[in-house]
Amino acid sequence: MNKLKFHPEAVKEIEDALDWYGTQSEEAKEALKKQLNDGFQKILSFPYSFPTRYKSFRVYTLNLFKV
Repeated sequence: MNKLKFHPEAVKEIEDALDWYGTQSEEAKEALKKQLNDGFQKILSFPYSFPTRYKSFRVYTLNLFKV
């Protein structure tokens, strides 16, 4: 089973984003959390389906969301 690995700065950025959205509204925070979790699942399910950038790193872009 594949596992995602996160750079510590990426973890901090995710935490900061969730905190900020939480100050705006709990709905916004939950919407972002859902987008992230959906993205993580897609990456785990189809790891080679995303474009390669920055040498060997693949990129998954979150969709904009409305609350």
